[in-house]
Amino acid sequence: MIVNVANEQVKTEDVIVMIINDDYDAHLLSLFDKRVEIVLIDRPRSSKNPLWLLKLNYEIWKLHPYVVHSHYEKTVMYLLKYGYKFVYTIHGFTIPPKYLRKNRNLIAISKGIQEDVKRRADMDSTVIYNGLKTESIRQRKTITAYNDNEPFKIVQVSRLYHEIKGQDILIKAVAKLRDMGYTNVQLDFIGDGPSMIYLQDLVEEFKLENVCFWGTKTIEYINEHLCDYNLLVQPSRHEGFGLTVAEAMVAKIPVVVSDCSGLLEVVDNGRHCLVFIKDDVDDCIEKILEIMNTETVTLQKRVNAAYEYVNNHFSVKITARKYIDFYRTVR
Repeated sequence: MIVNVANEQVKTEDVIVMIINDDYDAHLLSLFDKRVEIVLIDRPRSSKNPLWLLKLNYEIWKLHPYVVHSHYEKTVMYLLKYGYKFVYTIHGFTIPPKYLRKNRNLIAISKGIQEDVKRRADMDSTVIYNGLKTESIRQRKTITAYNDNEPFKIVQVSRLYHEIKGQDILIKAVAKLRDMGYTNVQLDFIGDGPSMIYLQDLVEEFKLENVCFWGTKTIEYINEHLCDYNLLVQPSRHEGFGLTVAEAMVAKIPVVVSDCSGLLEVVDNGRHCLVFIKDDVDDCIEKILEIMNTETVTLQKRVNAAYEYVNNHFSVKITARKYIDFYRTVR
């Protein structure tokens, strides 16, 4: 998302992206517009050497920015202040209040996070939704009816962190579907993370043969291949926004999500997908079966409406412009 926002903002503003740690993705760097200046601090992750903080502050001082915009809650604690405005975007529900209170100009990526910040830290924030480059995502041309003789392909795209993203719920749902006779359901996980081994062990425990872990894929791969699937399921227990759900809606494939507040905002409170009770495997199964048994004409109308909703509300052009407008109001 940062790449897309920076590439949009650089059309009218001077944009510098500063990456503090040295474990960045070189491929992602190559996607920035050539007009975006990239500054690499190359700090080893978890290093406590104060020289890296000096380098960070020195590089910012050389740039003389109007605004420094961070996506990490502790950044403000490491910076010397000399004239610029500081903005922090909150992406999740787990940020300790003591860090939130150290940041003045707060952006929340959803109304759910905005309410959480107000409740836990008594801090006001402005909602600016994450945006995506809708024109880069390939759309599925037609919805095909469920067929017993062909694989029904389900995908889940996110970090493999089941305590938050709920991938274990989806695996259990697919296992039950198999036991109900739906042996042609294929489940693909795209992403990596600390739950990889746990989830692979769970697949082995249920003796599932049609579950694949594809690891991290480039954004170009995801944009090109989301439309190859029959369904995206996002079974999160907690979710700040759910950008991959919006991507699936742009790809014009049906979507099933849990009832997390951040996900509900993306799907307009369920108007553009089916919603199940989080942590409820049976309800998840019910919604998957409803998609499988819905007439293609109805599904096509639903995915077309979902596409229009995302394009009108979560385009990166809107996000980039709202960020710039916010910068001009901060103190």
